[in-house]
Amino acid sequence: MPAYILHQTVIIALAHTAKPRALPPLLEGPLLVVLTFAACFGGYELIRRAPVRRPPFDLRREARRLPLPDAPPQAG
Repeated sequence: MPAYILHQTVIIALAHTAKPRALPPLLEGPLLVVLTFAACFGGYELIRRAPVRRPPFDLRREARRLPLPDAPPQAG
């Protein structure tokens, strides 16, 4: 969901930044796609790691992992 929310803003920002460079369309299009994918994935990673940023992007709270009472102790 965060990538869906972020992608339009990212595309507009990248296209606005690329406009003065006057790149050929066959270069600009694929470049925008790759950079948008990378920026949205990076944004998702930043959002999911901070509990305060999760709710606005429709991410559930992380489930707490409780140790099982009869599980053997783990080495390491």
